[in-house]
Amino acid sequence: ALIKVAVILLLSIWLTGALSMMGAAFIALALVFVFIIIGNNSKNIEGRGKEVRATVTSVQRIARTYEIKVKYQNDDGEFVEALLQNRGARPSLGQTIKGYVLDGNPQKVYSEENKTLKTVFIILVVAFAGLGVFIILLSKKEGKRYKLLSESGITCEGIVRGITIMKDGNGKISGYAVHFEYTDTLGGVHEGDSMVYNGRQPSIGDRYPVVYAMEPKGGYIAEMIQ
Repeated sequence: ALIKVAVILLLSIWLTGALSMMGAAFIALALVFVFIIIGNNSKNIEGRGKEVRATVTSVQRIARTYEIKVKYQNDDGEFVEALLQNRGARPSLGQTIKGYVLDGNPQKVYSEENKTLKTVFIILVVAFAGLGVFIILLSKKEGKRYKLLSESGITCEGIVRGITIMKDGNGKISGYAVHFEYTDTLGGVHEGDSMVYNGRQPSIGDRYPVVYAMEPKGGYIAEMIQ
């Protein structure tokens, strides 16, 4: 039983490390989106360029992208054919769009920036960063929990009192949330919750080894050993 306890605790500690890496990965993704937004803002096409009204004269698919050509009238009244640097929804042939031309590069017209896409990027930054911080904080909390169980844990027998079947998006059983009851060495009765991912479905009244410990501020934590 002690060997089994040690294995479970080692796996749990490894899991908290994996959670920390997952949280860091989400924060890294958030930073990627931040750099994309900063990169787009640094171009500031609208502020640097001259606004023109351009008509789409050609829409040609090349591999996985589109080459879009437009025609606009410059300050001298001349019509200029240019390549569209599209930053929004793909325009259709013959459509008139608002664009921007930078000084010294009349052969390139920049379309208006997609504000909706920028908003989506900002939402993703907040979501990924928030999720990353939450996961890291959760991993630290779980790490302290499993460290306490590994250093001060006492083994005893627990009895299953409740079971909740967990299912994935396809309706398949992914595990079981088990509510159990155990008695400490002083005769006190406590309750705990654990997840069971492997093996047969637990039943009410089943008995499993449990490792528990008293927290520094009072109260008990416990983990059922599958």
